[in-house]
Amino acid sequence: MIKKTSKKIETILIKNTQWEVLQPMMNLQANLMIATIKKHGEKMGKTFCKLNKWFNKIDISMDISNVKDFCYAVVSLTTNDWYIGSASNGWQRWKQHILDATNIWNKKNTNTKKKYQMMNIHKCMWRTGIHNWVMIPMTGQVMGRKRIERKLIKNLQPSLNILWTRKKEKNRRRPALKYRTKHRQDKNNTIVTPPYTTFFIGNTPHVDLFEAIRNLEGYKVRNIQWMKGNIDSTNYIRMKKTYKIITGKISNKKGNNTTKFESVKQLKKILKSISEGTIAIEQLQISDIITKYTKLALSMRKNKTELQISNETIWKLFAAKRYIRKKPLRQALQQQLSRLCKEKLGVAIPNKITIRIPYNKVLTLGMTRRIAGNIIQQTNIPEEARNILVRKIRPVYMRQPNIGDIAMNFMKVAKNCESGKHKCVCNAKNGHSILKMEKMGNRVLLPLTKHRKTVPIPDDPGVWETVFKEFGKLKTMLGKIDKRVKEWNIYKEIKENIKNKGECNKIKRRKGNIISAYKVRLATCQLNGWAITYADKNSGMLVACCPIWYEEKMKETFGYDKPGDPYIQTTKDETVIIQEWQAFYEKHAMRLGPFNKKGKIPHGYILPKFKDLNKTRPIVSYYHHPLKQILNITARAITFLLQTCTTIRHLTLWNTNALVANIQLQTNTWIDREKYNYRMTTGDIKNMYTMLPPEEQTETIMWLLEQAKPNRRNTYITVKRRRRNGV
Repeated sequence: MIKKTSKKIETILIKNTQWEVLQPMMNLQANLMIATIKKHGEKMGKTFCKLNKWFNKIDISMDISNVKDFCYAVVSLTTNDWYIGSASNGWQRWKQHILDATNIWNKKNTNTKKKYQMMNIHKCMWRTGIHNWVMIPMTGQVMGRKRIERKLIKNLQPSLNILWTRKKEKNRRRPALKYRTKHRQDKNNTIVTPPYTTFFIGNTPHVDLFEAIRNLEGYKVRNIQWMKGNIDSTNYIRMKKTYKIITGKISNKKGNNTTKFESVKQLKKILKSISEGTIAIEQLQISDIITKYTKLALSMRKNKTELQISNETIWKLFAAKRYIRKKPLRQALQQQLSRLCKEKLGVAIPNKITIRIPYNKVLTLGMTRRIAGNIIQQTNIPEEARNILVRKIRPVYMRQPNIGDIAMNFMKVAKNCESGKHKCVCNAKNGHSILKMEKMGNRVLLPLTKHRKTVPIPDDPGVWETVFKEFGKLKTMLGKIDKRVKEWNIYKEIKENIKNKGECNKIKRRKGNIISAYKVRLATCQLNGWAITYADKNSGMLVACCPIWYEEKMKETFGYDKPGDPYIQTTKDETVIIQEWQAFYEKHAMRLGPFNKKGKIPHGYILPKFKDLNKTRPIVSYYHHPLKQILNITARAITFLLQTCTTIRHLTLWNTNALVANIQLQTNTWIDREKYNYRMTTGDIKNMYTMLPPEEQTETIMWLLEQAKPNRRNTYITVKRRRRNGV
């Protein structure tokens, strides 16, 4: 029957849209669809299974063309796609859907939207055929249809609406094994709860208690009857902000049990526990923030009057700013009020008060927020100001230093090699020594034998120094607003609020492989004067060496005073060298990439090799180089030229993904087909980068460019700036 009506609708839509004929057919199709879903919805697919559960809880039989202020679902007969919406006039909304679907790819747009702004439902209707879609009412006529629409989308998750929950936040739909028997018992229960909570003022239904209370102003008796459902669309947060005082009584359906409430929180809790009853509101007071100070904030922005405003009024205007819906106006008020605060109070109100603390088992994020809130609540400032500042508190965990961060000091030794400040600490007869931590033979140095990236438990005094420092920043900010705060002892405030003070001692006594930051610092102090670094090709192993050994190896590697050394000494200042680089950039490389004006000259250091600690590897960090990006792009361009211009058979791996293909080339092509026999040996070119003359390197690049020019139509190549995409 439904398919027959859809075919008739198709003929009406193809020839010429006759809206008078289409209207009764649409009502017939909707009623047939609801009856079919109630009986056979569980067997019709995922979409209809959800609708089956919904329609078995609510009885809907109405003429869609005449109903107003309701929520609906548009369902596909051929696919599992569906959409939830709300409309003030049912027939006009369905007519609008049909027009938007027919004109989706035309230049004419019925609702003044651009093509990319059209909804997914209209694209889907056009693709699968408009006649294959049915509009079904999901609620009766209700006040507050937008609120119930949002709740329905959030709970039922239709495929063509924006999903309100992220994938990570989705709860497990199938219950655990121990709860499945209970779930079956609940399913067999004959008591059917309504789908959504409804509040009645007389005979008028509302889905939002806040809207129902607002409509009570004309009534002498403030009574609201309600029926509890699975979905509660009440905006309790808005109620809490709007009403400063709200008190009354709640009685159940029989009237034999009454409960008083004095806040929105108590009201919400009671409504969850009772299924049906009456709410009698006795006292209702709207907050002056909404009634008075919101208007004052808007007039202040409009007239730009800032002269006769007290400090207390400024804080109330800050609170009222949150209720202004237009974002540009709200941001402009924020800037205006921040400027006023700086002029009158001496401090600008921050967007958030960030308190960075090291991760520890004693002072958690929740406890940090509570301590900071208690400090703010004790200040002598208006209540609105205290509430605003408490909301802005954002405690976060800062990065914890690992063993390498605490112990290593080789970078300082490398930078001060020319100063001559270092002294010998090894007292070795046969040259200066370098040792692995394992061979030092000291039990105190045991934490330094672990992997250098291991993060120890922060139990050293430095943890509490950073905590007191962060709370000290909060104290200085509050001290500008309230001068009494300057006399407070912040240490007492923290210690009084901290619980489980012996937790740190328990952590120290625990057995196992727990490494303490305090012990790491003790081990570092034992090696006072030594240069601590990590080994090349084994970055997790720490090595201790005499600073004189490190100096000698640095001079040997980066030598400049002997004939044949690859480096030269210059007396130019750092700023002069950077200016020369900038002049070169402006002349030759402006089109390639940006120049980092905050960049620095790269510094060099050495790492002892893991296989032989007496051999070193030179490293120059270009992380802060002003021409870092240009050098990177140029290097990738040279790699591309080498890749495409050579015709010689080689075993070069341009990237790690080509390893398997390269091995197959050797085994399948070279050995099997051409019957080559070869022996593989490994070797290393000593001092390749330092001993190659720069003139020959330049000549090689020029030769490579000459080889590339005849094979290409253009005189340039395109290099993508993103590293992973290559050339």
